[in-house]
Amino acid sequence: MASSFNPFEIMILPAEMAHHHHDYNQIVIGLDGRTEFDVAGNGHLLGPGQGCLVSSDVKHAFGGLGSNTILVVNLAPEADSAQQQRVNELFQHPGYFQLSPQARQLVSV
Repeated sequence: MASSFNPFEIMILPAEMAHHHHDYNQIVIGLDGRTEFDVAGNGHLLGPGQGCLVSSDVKHAFGGLGSNTILVVNLAPEADSAQQQRVNELFQHPGYFQLSPQARQLVSV
């Protein structure tokens, strides 16, 4: 894990599963290939246009399956308490999701 906070990262994950946690929320979206995620014991394979919410301080594991690319959006805590409350509500139940075709197009840009 890098020492400086980076709000957006495009990454290629190695095949070896890595485990960690952090004090900020993340949105992870598959761009290419397949990746394996386990968020708090709930495992799932992510492909292009699929994603997961990773809540702050929740242990998670991840690894790539062959050629893969993911987009990671790291969300720093908000200074605006109303905005932070909305983010906290979104991440209260980490889980997996499928992007709509329009959202996939936006993410691919």
